[in-house]
Parts: sequence; structure tokens; C-alpha cells
Amino acid sequence: MGALASAARAASRTVCAGALLLATAAGCSRQDFSRPTVHNPLSHMLDSGKAYVPPGKSTAEVRMERMTKALAAHRSQPAADAGDYRLGPGDALKVGIFALEEPGKTAFLDRTVSERGHVTLPYIGKIQAGGVSARDLEQQVVRAYAGKYIVDPQITVSITDYRSVAVTVAGSVDKPGVYYLRRNQSTVLEMLAQAGGLTEESGDAVLLVRAEGTKAPQDPDAATEAAEAAAENGRAVAVDLKELIDEGNLLVNLRVGNGDIVTVPPRPKAFVYVLGYVRRPGAYELKDGMQVDALRAVALGGGLNSDARASNSTLIRETPTGHTAVAIDLIKIAHGLRPSVYLQPGDTLVVGSGIDARLAEYIKPRATLGATAGF
Repeated sequence: MGALASAARAASRTVCAGALLLATAAGCSRQDFSRPTVHNPLSHMLDSGKAYVPPGKSTAEVRMERMTKALAAHRSQPAADAGDYRLGPGDALKVGIFALEEPGKTAFLDRTVSERGHVTLPYIGKIQAGGVSARDLEQQVVRAYAGKYIVDPQITVSITDYRSVAVTVAGSVDKPGVYYLRRNQSTVLEMLAQAGGLTEESGDAVLLVRAEGTKAPQDPDAATEAAEAAAENGRAVAVDLKELIDEGNLLVNLRVGNGDIVTVPPRPKAFVYVLGYVRRPGAYELKDGMQVDALRAVALGGGLNSDARASNSTLIRETPTGHTAVAIDLIKIAHGLRPSVYLQPGDTLVVGSGIDARLAEYIKPRATLGATAGF
């Protein structure tokens, strides 16, 4: 019996210490968690040494896995015929012309398509390259030389650097920047993958801004500003990332082309508010979509102070019909007598002192709080 009593006391101390994740700095208050009323009947069992809850993956990791699956599904579909790549300003070419300078030898000339879409070649001068494929350009050069300068022209044109079809990817992606396509068009999903995927701060939508004849901004910050302005003017197309990535609906995988901007706005910041008899009352940001229960909310507030009465707590929640106040007994939650309560963004947890404490004493305008800390 003495051994069982010692085990029970040890279990009691464990409940107090575990519950006071939320009173780390303050210790067990005389009014709260130091007197557990129930004991876990399985407390005598040995700990396996394994994690109680397996470590979860971050939002960005989960989304990258889902995006990879969605991208694989997209690429497994029959590709739409986008035609040959059309040359444009900035594209670098290597033009091979057989017997141009010496019989039996091929001369290789490096050329860049000008802003007006021309390349200049020996004897024939300017020739139109913009808007045509490399194969079409070959035929144009053959016709230009044939019968005039070379008896049987043998011409090759290869693209050494793609610089005319540019898409800017900005916002909450791993590698924002300007990406040059090797085709005349791509898709939202492919551009997100090319930019390294989403970050922890990314929201649930992509804003796609069509070029309308303009060049893609070279600066990702400028691209983000342009996307925000387009969204305000109704010119941006929104793509639901949950539908595209989480649900794998490829119907919303819109095509993008030269000059388009793909922007992922960050997730709006969300806060919970911890007030009353805690050591650090204030606003606390919810990061990475993490859920916070009432006990952890008190821990964010630095734990209970010496005058706190955890059984006299209140949860305030804003509803479509107004504010609702619900009495919360943190002692019963800590001891397993009541289910845990999870705070939603915008919720306020007020920890009281005495049974007659006035709730209004602790509720202050949220605007004065600011974001005091994160976790």
C-alpha cells in the first residue's frame, strides 16, 4: 500500500506540472492546479519512451507533397498543343550556315533577337525572327540565301537562351523572381513548382494578373504591388489553392503566358487575446494555422499570477449576432474533468480572480494591445 500511495502522489505532482505548461513562470497557484481531484488509473504503467504525439509536418511541407502529386497528375494528362516556341526579343540563337565562309565548313553565328524582332546575317542583312519558330526561321534563311549567295543552303537554328517569354512569380513562394519559359505558355501549378513551392506564410489563394501587352516586372516586390492593385481594380483572377492543391482539381490550373504575374498573398495574421490575471496579458499571433487550447493560451500569457483563480475564467467569442461570453473552468480542464476548449482567431480568454470579479475590469480595447508575442 505504501508503494501505491507513493505512486499516487507522484501522479498528482505530474498532473500539476503537466497542467502548468500554462503557469511555467508562476508555478502552481494556490487557487488552481495544485490539488488534482482525480488520478489517472493507468499512471502506474511504464512510459514507452516514444513520443506521445508524433511530430507533425509543417504546412509548407504538406502543401509541397500535395502540389507534387497535383503536378504529376497534371503532367500525366495529354498536353495541349501549344505549337513550337515562338521567338521573341532577347532570345539568343546560334545560326549554323554551311559553306558560308569556307567550302565544306559550317560557320556558327551567335545572334540575339532585337527588340523589333530582327536578327542580322551576312549578305542578307535583317531578317524577321520575332513571332516565328526556330524551324520557320531556318526556312526563311534558306530562301534568303538560295540562288543568290549559296547554291544549296544548309541552315540550322538553335535557341541557346530563352529570354522572351517571362512570368513573374512573387509573394509567399520559396524563390520569387522572373522565370523565362521554354514554351509560349505554362500553368499556375508549374510556375509555383518552378518557384520552389509555397512558404509557411502563404495564404489559400493565388492572384493571376494577365499581362495585357506589358512586360513582367523584374522586381518581385513591384510584381506584388501590381497584383494587389489589379486585385483592387478587379483585373486579377483568383485561384483557390485548396481546390487546386489539396483537392487536386486541375480545372482551376489556369494557363499563364508572357508578362503574366503569379502572386501568392500571405495568410492574414490571426490573433487570440489573453487578459486578466496572467503575467503577460496581450495579443498572441496564431502561426502556421496552429490550434491553441485554453491552457496553452494561459501559458502564452506567461502563466497565472498569484491572485488568479483559474476556475473563474471566461471565453469571449465574436459571433454574427454579437459577442458571446462563456464561463470556463480551467481547473476541471487541467484535471480531465472537462474537455479542452480551443480558441478561434479573435477569441479572448479572461482569467479572473475572485468569484465576484467583474469581467469588464479586464477587457480593454484590443487596439491598445498590439501583437505582443508569437510562439
